[in-house]
Amino acid sequence: MKTSERHHLKTNEVAERVGELWHSWEENRQKTLTWAAIGLALVALVGGFFWWQTTRAQSAAAQLAEALSVADAPIVGANTPPGTPPPAGLFFTSEQTRAEAAVQKFLAVADAHGSSQEALAARYHAAALLASLGKATDAEKHYQAVVDRDGAGIYGRMAKLGLAELQASLGRYDAAIATYRELAARTDTDLPVDGILMQLARTYRQAGKTTEAAQTFNRIVEEFPDSLYAAEARQALEAARQP
Repeated sequence: MKTSERHHLKTNEVAERVGELWHSWEENRQKTLTWAAIGLALVALVGGFFWWQTTRAQSAAAQLAEALSVADAPIVGANTPPGTPPPAGLFFTSEQTRAEAAVQKFLAVADAHGSSQEALAARYHAAALLASLGKATDAEKHYQAVVDRDGAGIYGRMAKLGLAELQASLGRYDAAIATYRELAARTDTDLPVDGILMQLARTYRQAGKTTEAAQTFNRIVEEFPDSLYAAEARQALEAARQP
């Protein structure tokens, strides 16, 4: 083979190789641009989601704070000394009207923010106020909603406690006792066990279960001798021993 022919073949090989490299770069360039576009879209999506979450959390916190301010607003009623100027800002003329207004605020937060901590707190407060207004059915419904959404959380456990207190007040002692016993048996709770045991003992006594009441009062005395409830528990035990 002549030298010129070999040179021509090598030139063709180089050209083909350059063409292949160029074609490969073009394909990779398109893929790179495509993946870069996808990456930018994901970054924008994630950033937008976190911005939305942050905005919703701030909105929920602000609405909850507003509801709490309504629940804590001063009462200016018939017992206010004559000539006393009304307080600046929001106030109510009775505890009932204040509670009713606060319930509406709390439920608005709860309905708008799903299972967020702010929504759970708001629904719990609404349930407690409804119970104080004598609206037992509505209170029970909202306590149960908190339990269903946050059974193992702090608001879920507080709602269980509120539910048990409500059940006891309605004379549904067996249901209340079961809830108190469940809460008292937990080791992962932030609720005061001595307080739960006191509520359990009182409910046993209301239900006419004097033996179980005495056992529970005795448990408070033995396990929590420095408790705020220990003195009441000792008095209850002494009264039970009286002929």
